[in-house]
Amino acid sequence: MNKMLDKNLLKQSYGERFEESLRIPELSLDNVKPSRDYFEINSLVSKQFIPKKLHTYCVVAGVPFDSDTIEFINKCCSKIRHVLDDSDVYFVKPQNLGLELLVIKWPNDNLQVDTLKQMKTFLAGLSNIDIQIKIEGFQFHSDGCIVLRGYDSQGDFQKIRQQAITKIPNLPKKQSSWCHIPIGRILSPVHHLEYCKLKDLAQISFDSWHHSFIIQNLKLLDERRWYQEDKILLFQRNFN
Repeated sequence: MNKMLDKNLLKQSYGERFEESLRIPELSLDNVKPSRDYFEINSLVSKQFIPKKLHTYCVVAGVPFDSDTIEFINKCCSKIRHVLDDSDVYFVKPQNLGLELLVIKWPNDNLQVDTLKQMKTFLAGLSNIDIQIKIEGFQFHSDGCIVLRGYDSQGDFQKIRQQAITKIPNLPKKQSSWCHIPIGRILSPVHHLEYCKLKDLAQISFDSWHHSFIIQNLKLLDERRWYQEDKILLFQRNFN
C-alpha cells in the first residue's frame, strides 16, 4: 500500500526519480521507447501524435482545471517546447489535464464487480473541504515523461486516496503516492546540448514556476484513450 508523504518526503521522492534523468548525458531512442509505446504507430510517423486506445477507470481532479491553472500550465509547456525545439513532444491537451487520485482499473486489468458502485458511494460521502495543491516546477524522467511537481498543502488529497484504498477492497495495488500533473511525453531522442538546457530549465523551475489552486471537484472517468483524449464522465463530486 502506498503511504502518505509530507512535503519534505514528497520532495525527496520527486528528487529521487528526477536524479535518474540527471545521471544520463542525453535521451536515446531506447530511453523514450516507453513513452512512444503509448501512441499510435502511424501518428509517430506523421508527428500528429495520437495516444493509444487504452481502457482505464480512474478518479481525477481537473479534466479540466480552472482557467488560471490551465494558463499557468500552458506557459510552462511553451517554455519546455522552446528548449525542445528540435525534438518530438506530445503535450496533454488543456481540457484533458488532470491530477490523478486513484486508478480503478489499469488497461490490462479486469474491472472488479461493484468497484465502480463502491467508488461512487465513497465520493458522494466525502466532506466538503478546500483541497489546495501547490505546483513548484516541473521535472522529466528518463523515459520521456514530463510532470509538474505538486504538493498537497494540508494532506487532504492524500488522505482521501488512503481512505479509498482502505475502504474499497478491489482497487489495484499500483497507485501513485504523488500529487503530480502529467503534462507531456518526449517522443524522440534529445541530444546532449539540448538535454543540458532541459535539465537546467527544470532545476530553475523548482524555485520560480509556482502556482496554487483549489480542487473544485473529483471526477470518476471511464477513459478509453490515454491522456483523457476519449473519456466518459461517470460521476462527479463537487466541493464548492
